[in-house]
Amino acid sequence: MDHGTFFSFVCPHRPRANPTGWRAVDTTGHGPVSSRRRGSPYSKPAEPEHIRLVHSSRRPLVRAGKPEAALERGRAAEKPPRRGPHRAIKSGDDSAASPDPIRLIQPPRVPDPGFLEACRGLGGAYSRSCCCCFHLSPARWSIGAARGGMDGSFGPQERILWPASVLAGVVMCGVAYEMTRKVSSRCFKGYSRLSHMQKVEWNNRAFSTFHALVAAAISFYLVVISDLFNEDVNNGVIIDRKSWLSDAMFGVSIGYFLIDLAMILWYFPSLGGKEYLLHHGLSMYAIGLALLSGKAHMYILMVLFTEVTTPFVNLRWYLDVSGQKNCNLYLYNGVALFVGWLVARIILFVYLFAHLYFRYDQARSIFTLGFYSLVAVPSAVSVMNVFWFWKILKGMVKTLSTRRKHSENGKTN
Repeated sequence: MDHGTFFSFVCPHRPRANPTGWRAVDTTGHGPVSSRRRGSPYSKPAEPEHIRLVHSSRRPLVRAGKPEAALERGRAAEKPPRRGPHRAIKSGDDSAASPDPIRLIQPPRVPDPGFLEACRGLGGAYSRSCCCCFHLSPARWSIGAARGGMDGSFGPQERILWPASVLAGVVMCGVAYEMTRKVSSRCFKGYSRLSHMQKVEWNNRAFSTFHALVAAAISFYLVVISDLFNEDVNNGVIIDRKSWLSDAMFGVSIGYFLIDLAMILWYFPSLGGKEYLLHHGLSMYAIGLALLSGKAHMYILMVLFTEVTTPFVNLRWYLDVSGQKNCNLYLYNGVALFVGWLVARIILFVYLFAHLYFRYDQARSIFTLGFYSLVAVPSAVSVMNVFWFWKILKGMVKTLSTRRKHSENGKTN
């Protein structure tokens, strides 16, 4: 580079802000090199040792006295030239453009080196539009894992187990629905007297009961009987533990909730109101997030265990539709429903929040969305459980008071 030559940006139109963000500054105090014009008092060539490249953030790209290094670095990072009125020419040349113009292009904005290193370690890429790291491979995927994102594994086992378990849940619902319809039409005389909507709900509650029994049994086995979440046996944090059986149960539950939610929407609001839509939506969201991330399986299994009260709810409906509200079974089922709801949906949630509180550091170590979901979803479900428990309590008190009045009237007669 000739010491008697400097470059300036000439715009034939109205001056505007430099889109690149870079400018050449003369350290002698004459201001930016790009602002000089022919005939100005500062049109004399600037010495190379007095020129340095500065970004709009006022951080120097190179130290003064090394213009050749700046030239080489600018050429290495340059992009295809942008179309526009700006062109680089030599001082003193009125028309001819520089045969080798210097194009100082602002490099892409990148995050801190630690974040990029994490992306490269996963084999992923950095996205400027959403400022996150995204990686997808046959064995492992990650979305913004370095900044509180979610990562998980999708190996050969998951590629077969996850879709198969969801499909198994869908098939289970269909088979249970058809078997209930055929068996009920042949074995229960009152089934033929039901309306079409009551028959649909009758069959729907059958596969709901079947899923509840399977989910409660597997959840109880994994959380209580097996050593999967036993802190004295296995090392490592509880929130990261999982097994193929928990993955399979989550997939089956997603399939069940999809079918049940589709039927609720199709016959809305005959099979359930807005509270059922909210319950099923939150359940599928929490189960799906745990399945994809492989985190918090223990807490999701504890929530799935609360389905143990569903058979009592369905039996109460069956007895009511069949006209058996005055039998002793209806009373005993109501008491069992009250006790089971109190234990499985009230006390168990208190234990869940206490367990989560004493292991707050483990919960906070997972990805951000998972942590807030782990706090928000059980809280919302517990509020609904308390609301339904209040209705169950009022119904049981009403049934007991009615039974007492009938017994007193019978003795008087």
